[in-house]
Amino acid sequence: MVKPSFSLTEQAIEKLVTCVPDAPVEQIKLIRLLHAVGYVLEHGFCQSLKPLNLNQSEWLTLLFLFSEDKKHFAPSELAKSLNCSRTNATRLIEALRKRDFITCAVNAVDRRKIQVSLSATGHAFVEKHLPDQFANVKKQFDDMFNAEEKEQLRVLNMKMLHYFERN
Repeated sequence: MVKPSFSLTEQAIEKLVTCVPDAPVEQIKLIRLLHAVGYVLEHGFCQSLKPLNLNQSEWLTLLFLFSEDKKHFAPSELAKSLNCSRTNATRLIEALRKRDFITCAVNAVDRRKIQVSLSATGHAFVEKHLPDQFANVKKQFDDMFNAEEKEQLRVLNMKMLHYFERN
């Protein structure tokens, strides 16, 4: 696991005041801190997927297909749901299809369209590995925060996200 060190970043940001007296130092520290925490969380998540020979986008694609009631999706719907480009969604679909985790079929109504769905192999794979992935996430947050702190973190993050969605 990556061991984060924020002290050098913090010191560098604090030195900004000598060059730019009205620099928003505390806000810059918060932004860099969010980046550092995000990096560590993402790195840990990616490391947990390495034994499965998957990257984060592939795993999230499988989870999306696994969790949705709707059984077939157009590549454009996947792209929108995964917040990625259609090109990236096509790449993900092809990689997962080659591993027999998903199937692609022609849409019965509009033969120009493709429908993507989770294969039986993909479904079994997610069911097998989901408990371990959930345990990793649960342990990470349960070791750091109590229930009230987790809720505060969620509320603050949602507040930031909603702000950025509006602006």
